[in-house]
This record gives sequence, C-alpha cells and structure tokens, in this order.
Amino acid sequence: MMFRLAALSLTAAACTDPVVEMELHMPANAATFDTSCISAVSVMVAGANIAQDFNDYTWSCQEITAQPRLAGVHDEIRGKFDLQIPDSGMAGIEIFGWSGPQPCAPPEFVSPDLIFHSTAPYIGQDTLELELETTMDCAKQPVKLRPVELFALVGGATPSSTNCTVAAVTDAAEGYATLGQLMENDFMGGIDYWGGFYGANITNGIATFSASTTGMTKSCLAYDLGSAAGFATGCTMTGAHVCAAADEIDAPFVSQDIERESLTLDEALLAKWDGRVFVSVWDNGNPKRPVAGAKVEILPADGQVIYVDPPAAGSTKVTKRSDSMTGPSGLAAVYTNKLANVRVTVGGATREVTITAPDWSVGAALVVMASAGTP
Repeated sequence: MMFRLAALSLTAAACTDPVVEMELHMPANAATFDTSCISAVSVMVAGANIAQDFNDYTWSCQEITAQPRLAGVHDEIRGKFDLQIPDSGMAGIEIFGWSGPQPCAPPEFVSPDLIFHSTAPYIGQDTLELELETTMDCAKQPVKLRPVELFALVGGATPSSTNCTVAAVTDAAEGYATLGQLMENDFMGGIDYWGGFYGANITNGIATFSASTTGMTKSCLAYDLGSAAGFATGCTMTGAHVCAAADEIDAPFVSQDIERESLTLDEALLAKWDGRVFVSVWDNGNPKRPVAGAKVEILPADGQVIYVDPPAAGSTKVTKRSDSMTGPSGLAAVYTNKLANVRVTVGGATREVTITAPDWSVGAALVVMASAGTP
C-alpha cells in the first residue's frame, strides 16, 4: 500500500530549487495495526549539516483525532504540513507518529511514545520514498520495574542474588521509572529514548504502571529511571531475572558517584562511542551468581568491550581488568552508539542480547545464562 504525501509541502529557500515529491509506503500490517492511541504526527526536514549541527532542521507537529488504522492517520494529516527546507539544504525527511498527552509540547525531559516512524535520505532524487515502520503497539500491559544498583549487587567477596535486598531502591531514595524504547537516530547519530509519559514512583522497591511493551522494530523495549541512589537508561532483558520476580523486569542502574567516576575509565573509547553499558553475566542457580570467565563480544563497527571489576570497599572507582574475560563480578563495559547485538559466551554456550544507551545517561544489563552452561 502506498500513499502520495499530499500532506506535506516543502518550501525551498530558492525558487529555482527542484520540487521533491514524497511517497509513504505502508507496512504489511497496515490494515490491522491499531493506531487508536496516536495523538499527533510530526515531520522533520533534516538539514545537510545536521550531523555536525544538531539544530540544522525544521520541524512541524500536528495533533490529530484518533484513528483506528494508518490510512485514517494519513487522511488526518493531509494538507496540514508546510515546512521550510533549511538554508543548508536537505539531508532527508523523518515522520513520527506519537502517543501521549501534550505530544507536540511534552514536559521537559519527557517524550511521547513512538508508534510509527519513517526516514528517507535525500540524494537529489525527484521522489522521496518513506518506508513506514510500526515501532510500538498501542496496547498497554501492567508493568513492574524492579530497580537494583548494579555495583551493590555484584559487590562483596562472594556476590550473589542475595545482594538484591541491599541493591534495591528504598522509598527514601524517591525514585521514578518509565518504560519506552531506545533506537538509533538516523540523521544525527547516537541513540534516542522515546517514552516517559508512562511511569511511576518507586514504592517498596517497585515502579508499577501500565505501558506498551510489544511491537518494537529496530528498537528495544527500554527503561529510564532516576533516584537519589543513581540512574540508568537501558534495554530490558528477556528470560530469567536476577532480582525481579516472574512478573517483573530487572532495571539495573548505576550509583551517581560510580557513574561520575567511570567517565574516566576509558576516555578515548567514550569520546569515540559516546554511550556506555555495564553488562554483568550471571548463572541461573539458586542463588544466582555472577559468572567469571565469560566473553562479551560486539562487532567492531558497533562498539568495543573492556572487562572491569567493581570498586573496592570504600571506593567509587571501577577498574579495568588486564585479561579479556569477566572476573568474579561477571562485569564488562560496552562502549557503543548503536542499537548493538552483543554475544555472551560461557564455555560452549552463547546468548545474544540487544543493548545500548544514550550519551546523556548510562546503560546496565543483567544477562542470565543457565547453570548448566546453556542460555
């Protein structure tokens, strides 16, 4: 299914510039995909210098009446967009379908849920074809996030899941957590977190609310949390948990003091990749324990891995290991600015997980292997 984007009008700085038409190609599930939660659509025209100047774009956002299907959304936005091409020229176009209150003017540090998305680079063609992708379902499910401070969890001479209690967020820490998605920014580079309207205060060690949890395409289901104890923004892990119950999600985070100190752990890698994710590999025993001798691998084009140990007692300094495998804490630090596929190997068993983090936060992941050496 294809729609001509009569909804979008571009105005160039010079009248001699060519007219560019745009076509929106619908996904295979267009006739059945539920769009009833979409409350706004926005379009961004990326300027030719946007990779160097994040402000080199024009943007328009229009709130719409809820529609059950994508065809109705298209009809709702027809004729409503009129954008100026940046003076630098045009690198391409992005279109976003949003869900949430105040979608075009959300509160600071909050964004609506991203329900569909499309992007197309401009290389001088007469027609820009935008392949629309659905990125999150409208349906919402109950969510229980269980935050735990990563380095408290792996601390001590014999770390195990018995540390979950001391690693938990207390009510005194006044934490808040949300659920959304992390995905790569096509024009500016790096990672964006979309979501934030749906969340809750952390009470008795849990943040309980309703949110979309399925339908991700080219993104990961992600949590974002902050408290007096620390913060993190990272992809959720499927399968067995370390601290969370069966109906909960592990949400590991990093102490503010340790995160601040870790900025100097490898400044060259941080400057190259911008984002960091601390990964801890665990067995599936009772209690669960971190795995020494695990390998964590990422494609060279996507990032780089170093192995680390947690701070010594009374310190906030994470230290590099001299070997190329996890130590007793099961810890590695992955530097990346991609939605990265990481392979974890313990003995002859492997598990692949998706991780990432935006440059303004830090990521953490608890990867549980099976006791017998299989995922």
